[in-house]
Amino acid sequence: MYPTLSASQMRWSGWILFGGSILLIIVNLLGLSLPPSSSGLPSIPLSILELIGGLLLTVGLPATYLKQRKEVATLGLVGFFLLWISSFLITVVLSGYAIFYTATTPPPAHPNTAATVPAFIQYIASTGLLQIIGTLLYGAVSIRARVFTRSAGILLIAAVVVSLPQLFIAGALTALIGLLSTFLLLAGLARMGFSLARWPDDEGEEPLQEEPTTMKDYTS
Repeated sequence: MYPTLSASQMRWSGWILFGGSILLIIVNLLGLSLPPSSSGLPSIPLSILELIGGLLLTVGLPATYLKQRKEVATLGLVGFFLLWISSFLITVVLSGYAIFYTATTPPPAHPNTAATVPAFIQYIASTGLLQIIGTLLYGAVSIRARVFTRSAGILLIAAVVVSLPQLFIAGALTALIGLLSTFLLLAGLARMGFSLARWPDDEGEEPLQEEPTTMKDYTS
């Protein structure tokens, strides 16, 4: 039994998803120019923004599945769940840890000392593969379902294609590839959110077509 959302709730979920995606795009752009904290992790203000964006994404994304759950079936549910849970872990949980660690840990004695990351945080950071699989499945079934515009699914698939070289190469190029993949993923989710936010109330009804006027209308 799946929850049902009214047209108004669907639209609000769309705006929430759209806002969260755009905020995370801005956060990633700011991360290119702002220096990290002394621990090597993102600064507290940047982590707070990412945490907010991740929470908005977590709240808004389920509506995209509920909107097309009949069309995407079980495969879509698997893809959605992998994408949803991995996005929550990578944005919300990792950002929350970065805020806590930076706020409670004194600066290291040596500037180049790396932060001590717990094992479970390292495991969460490695869930990018789950996100790739979930994005691929959800993007593919969304294109096939034709509920949302095809461009949204294409952007999700493009994010996966761009991210694949990360599995075979290392170095500074990996970070750039990951950043581009993230932008494509967030752009696809923002496109879904915008479509959902602009959905009409009478979506199931065909628009009324005016019949052409004939002589019978004047003589009857």
